[in-house]
Amino acid sequence: MFKATRFLLQKIDARLGDVRKEIKFDKITIGVCTALIVLEIILLALSNAFPYLVVPAIVGAFIAAICVFILPAMIKELSDDQKKLNA
Repeated sequence: MFKATRFLLQKIDARLGDVRKEIKFDKITIGVCTALIVLEIILLALSNAFPYLVVPAIVGAFIAAICVFILPAMIKELSDDQKKLNA
């Protein structure tokens, strides 16, 4: 899964072209993934008190699971891009 994610990220970086744009994309993606994971944790906590939030919590769990796979790849990609910029 990690190799497939890295392959996809390499294709996106090739389309962006500039290293600064790649770093900006990496930071935005890391921020969005982190926010979605935090929101899912909050939604899970609220679903215990409010039963009508159970279905959104289940859907959010699938989205958060995808973010958990993407996040380490994006962090690695960000460090690689920063090394490329400094070289």
